[in-house]
Amino acid sequence: MTDPMGSVDETSAGRLAAAWIDALNRRDLDAALELYAHDAVIASDGIGRLVPGSGGVLRGREALRDYWQAALEQFPDTRFTCTSVYAGHEAVLIHYRNERGLEIGEFLVLRDGLVIQAHGTRRIQPEPLPSHTSRGSETENARRDRPLRIHR
Repeated sequence: MTDPMGSVDETSAGRLAAAWIDALNRRDLDAALELYAHDAVIASDGIGRLVPGSGGVLRGREALRDYWQAALEQFPDTRFTCTSVYAGHEAVLIHYRNERGLEIGEFLVLRDGLVIQAHGTRRIQPEPLPSHTSRGSETENARRDRPLRIHR
């Protein structure tokens, strides 16, 4: 699943995303939970709304099972459609839409092929950035296409 440097390969990332989406769409909580380590930590706004006192954070598979069970009972039409998958250093990001069209990103941190941390995020509509430039002659497109420089 990962190379010696910790990068998740594209095939493994795709398989993980497909298994995650498929298990939840089938309401197969056992299959979904097998993707997680027993001590996984999961955080999202949805958890904060559905599990009072959680602060939006759950610890362990059984807490996650209880949350998913409650969420699927409260929202029986829940259905996820994967739109893209990103592979990174010991991590996978699953970008998907739910049945209401809400765009969500599930950032999964892995250890030994299992999810040890998950962070559910939702797409927001940010305020547009100001269109002024720091260099008088540089156009918007030239600034956007310029490589990012990190100073140390």
